Amino acid sequence: MPSELKNIIKIFKVMLVGWIGLSCSAPHDNPLDPASPNFQTPPDSTVERPAPTFSSRVRSVHTGRVTTDTYRVSVELWPDSVINIDTVFCRYREQPPTGMRFSTATGRWTASLTSSFLGDDDLESVVGQPFYFIVEQSGDTTWEVGPRYLFRVIQETPLTGDPDSNLVVQPFPVLTWPSFSGSYPYFYQVIVEHKLDFGIVESFWISDTLLSSVTQIQVADSLPDDNDWYWILAVYDEFCNTSYSLETHFQVVWEDSL
Repeated sequence: MPSELKNIIKIFKVMLVGWIGLSCSAPHDNPLDPASPNFQTPPDSTVERPAPTFSSRVRSVHTGRVTTDTYRVSVELWPDSVINIDTVFCRYREQPPTGMRFSTATGRWTASLTSSFLGDDDLESVVGQPFYFIVEQSGDTTWEVGPRYLFRVIQETPLTGDPDSNLVVQPFPVLTWPSFSGSYPYFYQVIVEHKLDFGIVESFWISDTLLSSVTQIQVADSLPDDNDWYWILAVYDEFCNTSYSLETHFQVVWEDSL
């Protein structure tokens, strides 16, 4: 190999080594380069899910009886998004937590607390007291929801009108009642029940929500010929506190059977 070519190759090698050395010691301006003074720690890629939220309700239920009226508190809880829940408890004051049941029909956890459990026959002392809910999920995850409060107990019992006292009616009867005297916004609902064998009660027809100015409604479904019909008038307020009238018995006879 000619000496001139050898010298050129040597010079090229020296320049290449020097260039590599310079490039390795050059400033590191890339913010993703750990050796750069501008290096920034990459953000954590782990995304934390927000804690779930829940809706709940506490309401009173007053049921008229010929002997002694009954009172209870109905508690409900449901998640605002789809999550798996194992168990739900309701806690009231010093009472032991009450387990709640899940209803597939409503998608809610519910429980009914009797007046004896709450320590007051007509629930007046329960108004304004806090209720708490304990929601448990597998993996020892627990949320406390509350407080929630009972706002009102409807002490007055609504009255039914016609039909009454075993009155015989046609299959589409008109039900009437006297006005309820609530001093707060309220609504009506009418429930027609059929007593079956073995004491089984079937809610045959339930009206839509009726304004407080309404005092009658015609049953929209044809009632079968039978003598075991009852109807109930319900009054409820904006918080779904409810008072039910006494059951009123009537009979249905079709014209062709008279």
